[in-house]
Formats: sequence, C-alpha cells, structure tokens
Amino acid sequence: MKGWKSCRFWLAVCLILCLISGLGASAVTTNGGKVHVEKLTWLTEQGYTMSGLLYVPDNATAETPAPAVVTVHGWYNANGFQDLFDIELARRGYVVLSPDMIGHGDSEILDWDTLYDDASGINSAVSLLGTQDYVDKTRIGLTGHSSGGDQAGAALALDNQREEPLIAAILWQSSIWVDDEGVDHIGDIGARYAGVVATQYDEFFYGDLPREFINSQDADTFLSYQGQQPLTSAPVVGQYYTATIDGQETARVIYAPAITHPREHFSTESVGYMIEFFDTALGQPIALDASSQVWPVATAFKTLGLVSWIFVFITFALTMLDTKAFAALKAPATVQPLPHPKAMAGKLWFWVPLVLCGLLNGVLFLWILDKIVQKPSITNIWPQTSSLSIGIWAVVIAVISLCVFLVYYNTYGKGYGFDLRARGALISAKKLGLSVLLALLTLVVGFGVLFAVDYFFHTDFRFYLIAAHTFNSELLLISLRFVPFFLLSHIITSVVINGPFYTDLASRRFKHSNLLIVIFFNVLGLLILWCAQYGYFKTTGYRLFNGTLGILIGFIWMVPVIFNIVVQYVMARTLYKKSGNPYIGALISSVLVTLIQCTGTTTVLVGMSSSSYLPM
Repeated sequence: MKGWKSCRFWLAVCLILCLISGLGASAVTTNGGKVHVEKLTWLTEQGYTMSGLLYVPDNATAETPAPAVVTVHGWYNANGFQDLFDIELARRGYVVLSPDMIGHGDSEILDWDTLYDDASGINSAVSLLGTQDYVDKTRIGLTGHSSGGDQAGAALALDNQREEPLIAAILWQSSIWVDDEGVDHIGDIGARYAGVVATQYDEFFYGDLPREFINSQDADTFLSYQGQQPLTSAPVVGQYYTATIDGQETARVIYAPAITHPREHFSTESVGYMIEFFDTALGQPIALDASSQVWPVATAFKTLGLVSWIFVFITFALTMLDTKAFAALKAPATVQPLPHPKAMAGKLWFWVPLVLCGLLNGVLFLWILDKIVQKPSITNIWPQTSSLSIGIWAVVIAVISLCVFLVYYNTYGKGYGFDLRARGALISAKKLGLSVLLALLTLVVGFGVLFAVDYFFHTDFRFYLIAAHTFNSELLLISLRFVPFFLLSHIITSVVINGPFYTDLASRRFKHSNLLIVIFFNVLGLLILWCAQYGYFKTTGYRLFNGTLGILIGFIWMVPVIFNIVVQYVMARTLYKKSGNPYIGALISSVLVTLIQCTGTTTVLVGMSSSSYLPM
C-alpha cells in the first residue's frame, strides 16, 4: 500500500503521537520546566532498596526551604497512580516524593515477614525528605491511598520514635488509621493536622454504608480527638475541628466525595480536598486556588500515548509483514470472513456459545477471585496473587472456548467446509518459528518506545486504572512466569475468534461489525455484573455483592481486564487479516498484557507469617 494507507505511515503516526504524549505530559508535570522531576533509588535503614519520583519546584532552595509531602499509592499499584496529586502539589511549590512501596514498582521485593518493615518503606521516604536542605523540616506532610494510607498510619508510630518527629500532617485517602497488620494508630496522631477523604461508595472501607461514615463512631472518635474534645453537635463533612494538643494548635477534618475507592485516581474533587488540607496544615508556598487543576491535561496526553503505544505494536508487526524477512507469513490477499451461517443450526452455533460464554466470563471471574485473592500468596513461582487469579480465569475461559470449538468442529463445522489449515489453525513449523521471531521483535520495539519515553520525559502511558510503565530485570523475570497463562488463553481465543466467529455478519454496513459484536459479547458478563454492583451501590448506598476481598476488588479489576480483552481481540483480528495466521497477534498480545498486568501490581515472596492481603 502507498501513502497514507500504508502500515509504515501509521507506524510513523503512532510513534509521533507517543513522542507528543511524552512531551505534553512532561510539560504539565514539570509545570513548564519550573519543577524538576527525578527518579530516585535509595536504601532504607534496614538495607532495602526503594524507588520513587521526586518533584522539586524552583521555589524550594536551601535559602527558601519549602514544605514537602510524601504521597503513597495503594496495594496493586505503583507511584504513577498518585501523579494527579503530585502534579498539583508541585506546581503550588511543595516538594513531593512519591515512592513505590516495598513489593511494588521498582522497589525491592520481599516476603511477608519483612514486607511491613519501616512501614513498607514509607518511613524511609519521610526520612529522606528530612535530610534535604531545600525542605522545611517542620512542614512535612504525608498522604496515602488505601493500603498506602494504612501504612501511613504505621509511619506515624515510627515518626514518634524520632527525637524530633518530621510528619506535621497526615491525610488518609480511601483508608483509615488502622494499618495492614491490624494495628490502630489513631493514638499516634497527636498534635498533627489530620484528615480523611472518606469516599461515599468505597468498596472496602467505612463499614457497610460508607456514605454515612461521618455519623459513625469512628468518625466521632477521630473528630473528638479520642474524646478529649467531645462534639457538641452532629459532625459536618468538610468542617475543620480545631483543638490545642500538647500546646500546639491543630485541626481534623473529614471529606466525603461521592465516588468509589479507585476514582480517587481520577477525581478533581479529591485533589481539591487534598490541596485545601495541606494548604491549611502546611501553608501553600505558591498561591493557587484548589479548583485550578492541570492534571487532567497530563492525563489526556498519557491516554493519547497509551492508545498510540498499543497501535505501535500492531502497525510495526504489519509493517514487518511487508518485508522480505517475514514475507512467508503474509497472506496472498487480505483474509476474508466466512459467510455468516444462514441455516438455523449454523446461527445457533454462532450465537449461543457467544452469549453463554460471555455471561460465564463474568460469573467465573468473581468465583475464581473469591477463591484465590483471599490468600496472601500462592507460591514463589507465581508470587502475585492478582496476576495468578486473573491468569487462571483466562485459562479456564479459554479451555471452555476450546471445548466448544472442538465440539463445533466435529459436529458441524467440518461437515460444512470449515478447514483448520485454510483458516490458519494448522501451520508449519517454519511459519510458527517466524511468528515467534516477529512477535519478539515487535515486543522489543514496542517496549523500547515505552522505556525511551520514561528515560527522556520521566512519564508513562496510562488512563484511570490502566497503566503501562517500565520495569526492572527482577520484575521482568517474575512477569515471564505468568506468560504461559496468558499465552495459552490468547492462542486459543485467537484461533476461535478468527475461525468460526470471523463471519461477514453485517459487514456490508460496517466492516468491523463482527469484531465489535465478538468483543461485546465476550465482556458482556463482566459489564452486567459491574453495572449491577455500582447501580445498586449508587441507589442504596450498600454493596450488592459484599463478600471476600476477591469479590470486592474484582469489580475494580474488571476495568483493566476489559481493556486487555479489547487489545487482545483487536490485535488478533488485525494481524490475522493480513497474515491468515492467528498466532502472531496472540504471541504479541499475551506478553504485552502479561507485562502490563504484572509490572503494576504487588509482588510478595513466600516466607509469610501474616494473613493480611489488603486492597488498593
């Protein structure tokens, strides 16, 4: 193909958009060059390696030290999920340190016996800020989301052991003052400013009716300073309750945004509350209204980058099919869909499995997570419970699809002309070897783009709960252990959706209609359950499905899982149409999805003494 229709052209477009994404996100993150952003690595007092992002605005100098805030992500996350808070604090003149907790991101991977040492490394992040001459050591704040907030409470206890405590203010985000090991730290707050962002539709915290948390005993205990200053009227959301503790003026506040637990990663309201709190507690260095927020612009650039980056893999592989090296993989002409069955038996074989398997996807997703996620770890071979549970679910669904496909082929398809070799399910060893080589080359180039953007711009590609970020060699090797789960799933799925389910259904009206229909019905069960859970939650204030951690967090994980399914199906179909080979797309997408999944979650080795396993 020539000109704008060529794969080379669209590959170039995608690469340019990735560059624009990095430049744009960096410009916003650095506040037009007024904030220096640096990736750090340091050792805790216990000798564990920590990583994080440091934001230093121009106003923070040894002559004019600035207040600072440590922002901590939650379980199954990494520091990039706090970027909206980091950006807004830094542009207001605060120094910000956003660490990866132990077992997350690029920080060291430990076992359960040592995971919570040093408050999962949060205490060392506070100590690090306390050694910088451009930081005002009397104005250091701490905020954490979910498990990061829980461990922030543990950091208070350690801070109290310092000869001169460093933490002046703490804000819990979708969390509370009880740490991951069940220790209550409300008594460790002391004279510090303290606040809670109690999300009204939180999946994990604030009781069975989270939107009424303000009227709970926990809220009363918090606002009344453990009964030292009893409330004289019903507590009010957003009101600061002041007191004098140990001779110091202080205040406490509870905010209650009408959002879910993970929406804090995507909420201007929560960011506004965070700004208001630290402005009150620490004093804003640069005057900016809380409503003045630019992080959505950075998010828009990162979203552009995420979509463009996914298409780098597709367009690069398509481009390689036009080269001599991989010419043997290219089909003589674009592979056409099968005629949509006109006989009733054929229609039933298309629609019934599609609908039933789609509904079963959702039911099995929650059932498998219910059985697995409640356990703290499985094995040192697969030390990520989230990745293992989703991987097992993907394999179970794929095996069911394979069984349906085999029954279809032997009872109907073979007799009506469905040919396994003609549709690419059976290929030669040479073509399989070339397919593996092309997939490896595509993955190296695609992830090379990601690492380049990270190196030059200190940013990544992400949208809401979906994030693609770099990884170290240790995490890469662990991630590769999970590849067989997703590889098996993606291969089976690609063979099936590009076989009997690749028909010309309504293609005269819209050529991609078949793919959209197949995607829709495969995520249908997940969508129905998700809508039911949050529709009921929003209407009544109670969770419709309220059981183990696996069930509760399953509704959060559905979002990236649906995204991964879309990526998998689009990649499989697009590459199949040009090659007639269902394995190329499956090989690429399985590793791509595995690395996205495994590099953005919690890794804990066996050797555990704790039974805790907490949410985001």
